Amino acid sequence: MLGLMRKVSVCLIVAVGVSCLPGCSPEQKKAKHLKKGEAYLAESKPREAIIEFRNILQIDPKDASAYYKLGLAYLMAGQVTEAYADLSRSVELKKDNIDAQLKLAGILLTGRETAKAREKVQYALATEPANADAHLLMSTVHAAEKDIDKAIAEARKAVELDPKRIAARIRLAELYATAKRTVGAEEVLKQALAVDDTSVEAHTAYGEFCRVFGRLDEAEAQFKRVVELQPQKAESHILLARFYVAGKRLDAAEKALIAATTAEPKNPNPYFALAEFYRLQGKGAEATATWARCSNSLPATPARSGCWRSSPSRRAIPRRRQHASRKS
Repeated sequence: MLGLMRKVSVCLIVAVGVSCLPGCSPEQKKAKHLKKGEAYLAESKPREAIIEFRNILQIDPKDASAYYKLGLAYLMAGQVTEAYADLSRSVELKKDNIDAQLKLAGILLTGRETAKAREKVQYALATEPANADAHLLMSTVHAAEKDIDKAIAEARKAVELDPKRIAARIRLAELYATAKRTVGAEEVLKQALAVDDTSVEAHTAYGEFCRVFGRLDEAEAQFKRVVELQPQKAESHILLARFYVAGKRLDAAEKALIAATTAEPKNPNPYFALAEFYRLQGKGAEATATWARCSNSLPATPARSGCWRSSPSRRAIPRRRQHASRKS
């Protein structure tokens, strides 16, 4: 029995090894890179994913799916120009990739190229009339064209098609607010919370709505709920701190910012926020100490050196003295 198990184990090892041999077919190699690339995307590692999708294109330069995945990876990495180029190549090779068409439309809208975006969204809707994403983007197109009524109609359609889509409900509420239909806006936001009371986006949007209309107790409750939902995220605490700063509740703001640094001790952003808070309060010693904590808590990376370069004490050095120190 033991001998049989050993033979089976050897066979499995050989099988795995063969799948990675140079003699694999192009399709096997592509599948391997695709699997790794998709795993990296799922782990929010776009740089690594980009390498894997590029490897696919070295094997098959006309793989429309690889261009699409590469475009998504570039979007995740914030490289919009590269993303647009690869998504465009994807739809050139496979026009009916509706998601790629919509991603391109979104990029075009960001660049205020409304007419080109409209063409892509219209194609998507002609191909998939029940696509909620397409209706939501068409809503944005109409809003860019200052046609709020049509924008609202498209956002409503998106909500009807996908009632659990919180982003669609928030978008509809924003449009109602733009049209001065505040009762409708609040109703939609409450519906979003009823659909998903764990939605950070819904609580944030409703908190901001309450803040704008001077309902500060309700706003504070919403922002505190965001902290409850994701206490490990510095941005949750920073959101609450901003609310307190706006209301001149500086002690509460300081506590929230300190909590942000505790939530993500290796993230420089909460340290930046806390140090700037101290600087604006005229607390130079506290600001300097916060920058020191930022530098000491991070590994030797560009982010760590950025803490020093951006610190108030560093900025306070006259430019000529900085030049002099470099010459010495």
